[in-house]
Amino acid sequence: SWSMSKDHTPMRCAQGRSTSTATAVSTDESMEELVDELLPSDRNASLLKSVLEPSCKDPHRLLHSSDRDERPAVRFTFHFLKRPDEPRGDRRLPRIAYTSLREEAYRQALSLLEQATDPRYAPLIVGIDVASLETCCPVEVFAPLLRAIRSPWQIPPPVLYGQKRARERSFGLSVHAGEEFRHLAEGIRRVVETIEFCGYRGGDRLGHALSLGVEPTSWADRWQGFAIVPKQVRLDDVVWMWRNLDQLPQHAAVRTRLLNQARRFHNEIYGDSLPNDHVLEAAWRLRGEDPMSHLEHIRSQIAPVSKLRSLMKTSLDRALRIAPTDARELWWRALTDSEVQRRGEELVDIELVEDELHALRDLQDLVLRRLVKQRLVIEANPSSNLAIGPFSKIAEHPIFRWAPPEGGHDALRPIVVVGSDDPAIFGSELIHEFALLALAAEQRGYSPRAIGRWLQELNQHARAFRFDGGMGPPRQ
Repeated sequence: SWSMSKDHTPMRCAQGRSTSTATAVSTDESMEELVDELLPSDRNASLLKSVLEPSCKDPHRLLHSSDRDERPAVRFTFHFLKRPDEPRGDRRLPRIAYTSLREEAYRQALSLLEQATDPRYAPLIVGIDVASLETCCPVEVFAPLLRAIRSPWQIPPPVLYGQKRARERSFGLSVHAGEEFRHLAEGIRRVVETIEFCGYRGGDRLGHALSLGVEPTSWADRWQGFAIVPKQVRLDDVVWMWRNLDQLPQHAAVRTRLLNQARRFHNEIYGDSLPNDHVLEAAWRLRGEDPMSHLEHIRSQIAPVSKLRSLMKTSLDRALRIAPTDARELWWRALTDSEVQRRGEELVDIELVEDELHALRDLQDLVLRRLVKQRLVIEANPSSNLAIGPFSKIAEHPIFRWAPPEGGHDALRPIVVVGSDDPAIFGSELIHEFALLALAAEQRGYSPRAIGRWLQELNQHARAFRFDGGMGPPRQ
């Protein structure tokens, strides 16, 4: 990725994204692999190749750009990939949902931390990214690991950055959330789970977040008034909506209907009546913890316990102490009971009724206010969003609701940056993404002056909120 400068000079900063290896290889080998993957197939390729390959021997050459030889600064973001659940091979442990992926991500995290504590490479590693297959894998699989990785007790700040401001810095975090969803409520809930479960801080990014900007009525029309979702997903959605609609008393009737739905689906999935109305929410909150740490007494006989695992277990123990007994039992059954999981995967038709759609519109605003207050960033990727998202042209992109060229409400205007997602897949560079937005804004009737100011604002946000590891403001 790169930041556009006013005079369109070559890139000032190149950022590579790669999945951390889960095998025991040396730090040098890992960083060399990252350099190979970073090399792009554009006009900067030969320049980067000549700069990066020698820099593997002297990594600090990558820290700063150079006007003399037009050398860009380089940073790395480590990439975790979501994927569907699969059977567990090790029969010594109880079957927990997504066990294989949790274990793989744990090994990758250990590899990442090995490199992040190497003084040669630490300043280059600035962020963590989690992406792919949102509906097949919930963010809770990675959430406790992400919180532990970014814990100030995990990586000594002076080692990580070697600067006076070190104790104020940490890995930046970007999680793709709210991009693909079967029901709009699911998409909004996934965004909130990402913020809460992953421990989001100011400047962290939400990739796409389309569910926060799609107009509910337009989305419902697109699906002809019905959504088909798994029962467990619908139960999670109605519990989250029911809990948050208590802040919106105008939707009291919707809230009552949702509570009745929650009781019904709980009975159909778990086979018993709901102990009380707040148990499901308490069980939902426990999903942000690491279930593998619940097996610590077994795990210690299979693999050594790291500091990373200890941090996750401490967080889990704290959450279990304050959770009601019924909530703890529901959380564990959802993770380990194959019959509960089978019933939860059964599909159900959900009618998209008007009053619930209005409630969803207000819930979107509720979450947007939270983003503004916490200074969280939405990364919009127009070409990618058009290919995957629930709209048919760029002029319908949610960015025109979040941060329009003119107008809007400051309390509902989150920080938005523009990205190109995966240029190799979507065939678009960053300059093309800005051009698409400019054309869409023109189609919506904005003046050239307003569009120019708007694009400048979006670019300034990208400069201010990039994961730069302390590079300071970009030069003009």
